[in-house]
Amino acid sequence: MKLVFVGGLRRVFGGGIEIKLGKKMKLRDLIEVLVKKNHRLAEVLDTNGPKPGYLLFINDVDYQVLSGMDTEIDDDDVLTLVPVNHGG
Repeated sequence: MKLVFVGGLRRVFGGGIEIKLGKKMKLRDLIEVLVKKNHRLAEVLDTNGPKPGYLLFINDVDYQVLSGMDTEIDDDDVLTLVPVNHGG
């Protein structure tokens, strides 16, 4: 499984995080594991999903269109975290 960061998140977290799951895992459980590995991820993710101002895609599909936080993630999946920037 790979978590990719784009936009301003790339400056904070680098290009991405790769971990081997070994088995399917629900998105909410995966986020818990990721936050334990890098506590700064709690700024943008929690077990309810991405925090306001961020979008989360699984294999280029919004996680909410799939099964939300119950979506099963496997080693082949790519998660992409995108900040939503508002200007004015």
